[in-house]
Amino acid sequence: MIPLETNRLNNVARILGDISVLAVHLKTPGLSNTAKSAYYRAVIILACTVVEALVYEVIKAKNSGGNPVICSKKEFRHKQSISSTITGGVSLVICEPRQMDTLLEDSTCKFQDMNKFCKDNGYVTAKEFERLNYVRTKRNNIHVQGIQNRDRGYTKQQFKLIFEAILFLIPKI
Repeated sequence: MIPLETNRLNNVARILGDISVLAVHLKTPGLSNTAKSAYYRAVIILACTVVEALVYEVIKAKNSGGNPVICSKKEFRHKQSISSTITGGVSLVICEPRQMDTLLEDSTCKFQDMNKFCKDNGYVTAKEFERLNYVRTKRNNIHVQGIQNRDRGYTKQQFKLIFEAILFLIPKI
C-alpha cells in the first residue's frame, strides 16, 4: 500500500467530512424534494471528486508511485503549407503525425482515460469499470446540465451508486 500524498489525503478526508455534514442536513424533517435534490447534487459532485482522486491513487499505487503513460493519441503537426496557386485556391497543408503520450501527472490526463487504463491493466473489473464510467458521466452531466438543462432530480440511490466506487477503490490503494 502506497500512502496517499498528504495534500490529496487531506483533501479527500475534508471532502468526505463535507459529505457527512450534507448527509446530516438531508435528514432534516420536512425537507422539500427540491432541497433534497440540491443536497444530493452537492453530495454527488463531491463524491465524484473523491472517486477521481482515488482512481489516480490506485494507478500511483499499482505503479509504485511512478508516472505511467495513461494513453497515447496521434497528433498532427503542421509541416508545410502548399501555395493556393498550385492547389487552385484550396488551402492545403502537409502534416506530420506524432504520437503524444499523456502521463498520469499531466494536466491533460482525463478521468475517462484513467478509468480505461485501470480496466486495461486489470486494476478494476469490467463491472467496476462500468461503475467508474457511471461516476464520470454523472459528474459530467452535473457540470454541463447546470448550464444547459433543468438541473434537478438527484437522489439517494444515485449517491449510493457513486459511493460504491469509493468503497471498492480504497482497498486497491
